[in-house]
Amino acid sequence: MMTSLFEQFVPLDYYSKMFGVLLDTIVFDELLHEAMPELVEFLQENFIEPKTFSFQWFSCLFSYNFSWEVLSKIWDMLFLKGTKILFRVSLAILHLIKKTLMSRDGIEEIMKDFDNIPLLI
Repeated sequence: MMTSLFEQFVPLDYYSKMFGVLLDTIVFDELLHEAMPELVEFLQENFIEPKTFSFQWFSCLFSYNFSWEVLSKIWDMLFLKGTKILFRVSLAILHLIKKTLMSRDGIEEIMKDFDNIPLLI
């Protein structure tokens, strides 16, 4: 049933050879550069590209990082508004954790924060 639902809302080529996911990570990278250039610069100084985390978010539709309670709300919006919600949710997450991320020293601490996003927001 879930497969049927997602096939209606996520483009067919999204998962075949991961073309759609990869394209969305590129689009998100551009959006992030426009919305939060200082965060992008900070991440790049620490050798982290936005694709590092956005690929996981988009390929799993956030199911890896969030509880069912939060995930169901994200998926509701995905079903209502379409795949543009992936970008909006991603930008919102980064907006919420931006100060925490930018206070970290080094890639290890930053990546640990990405693994613990539910605890930070």
